Amino acid sequence: MRSTRRTFALARPDRARLFALLAAACPAYAAMGQWTAINLEPTAPGLVTSQAYGVHAGQQVGIVVVNGETQAAVWSGSPGSYVNLSPAGVPNLFASAALGAHAGVQVGYIAVVNDEGDDFSLAAMWSGTPQSYVDLHPPGFEQSRALAADSTTQAGWVTVNGVPRAALWTGTPASYISLHPTGPTQSIITALDGETQAGYASVGFSHASLWRGTPESWVDMHPVQVPEISVSAVLGAHNGQQAGWAIYGPASGGISHPALWTGSADSYVDLLPAGWRDGMAIATYDGRQAGNARMAGSDYRALVWSGTPGSFENLHDVLPTGYLRSNALGIWNDGVNWYVAGIAVTPGPAFTSDAILWVSPMAPACEPDFNLDGNVDQDDIACLTQVVAGDASCSAQDPDFNGDGNVDQDDIAALEQVVAGAPCP
Repeated sequence: MRSTRRTFALARPDRARLFALLAAACPAYAAMGQWTAINLEPTAPGLVTSQAYGVHAGQQVGIVVVNGETQAAVWSGSPGSYVNLSPAGVPNLFASAALGAHAGVQVGYIAVVNDEGDDFSLAAMWSGTPQSYVDLHPPGFEQSRALAADSTTQAGWVTVNGVPRAALWTGTPASYISLHPTGPTQSIITALDGETQAGYASVGFSHASLWRGTPESWVDMHPVQVPEISVSAVLGAHNGQQAGWAIYGPASGGISHPALWTGSADSYVDLLPAGWRDGMAIATYDGRQAGNARMAGSDYRALVWSGTPGSFENLHDVLPTGYLRSNALGIWNDGVNWYVAGIAVTPGPAFTSDAILWVSPMAPACEPDFNLDGNVDQDDIACLTQVVAGDASCSAQDPDFNGDGNVDQDDIAALEQVVAGAPCP
């Protein structure tokens, strides 16, 4: 393709194949509930925009645009922690981006231009500094990008005759292996989750997909049980869950819904909240999902869910006034706080964006063994019922089991659900 030498669109650069929704002191904004938002955009001459695409192990990754050049970036929770990952000494380098992170490793790509003006993206890996840059691009392929990483593996795609094919690496160009399955015309891995890889493969149109390390292990997770869905894709995965989107209606012009799977087509869950028009889930971690949605007449809003449509929280409400739209692109927790990385876009001719980190304390785990006898059973429900009625002789635990500030029948109902196997409220 011909190089325009322009900055990249205001969306996660590589996931833009699926969507184009978002073509000093650390400023923390007022909280909605317990969420606060931190603007990660650093102060630097010529810096006009920033975007955060992922978060893991205390680091956030993305890009900044400085004097028209897109540069890979990593933060550690504040604007002042920003590190420019763009490597020095790469001939004809004109852009770079960090798209995923895991335990101090960042993955993404660099972009170079040849003498004819054609530009190419080449998969890249870093360990927190520009000097740590590793070229992952395997010889013999036109282009490549790394989108995700775990402790040993990097994943993404390479192109053959301009068509992307699912790819895995273990730290070097020579380690590349193809996961492109027989049948689909193209495939991309967007996420890693233990022994599984997730993404999408084109079978006419894109289908949400799962692999276990080989092309032959490919599983088509397209929810055929919902016939109005024409397109689906996985964009994030963790702990047996896969987050993504599904298009209802025609592939071109249909309505995208945020989607959740647990390893099979029939596990599909539509996460679109009631009354909202469209959206997508982009990342998942420990049972929570991050993404965006919009209502009729509004722009996209960064959301987080906890596995159901009605569980959503609107992170855009945390931001100060003046932002046109927002998008949540990565989610992680350290056992104390939840962290969501994303983008907030300002209105105007240029539609500049700020990298945002949303933070919220984790709710403490509930204790369903209410009478503390070592068992979780009907005796716990009976004890809580007794306490709600005014007799606390069976337990000294807090009877506000659902944490809503009241002690009433709703607490008993919440405990009944947990005893029956539901998660903590």
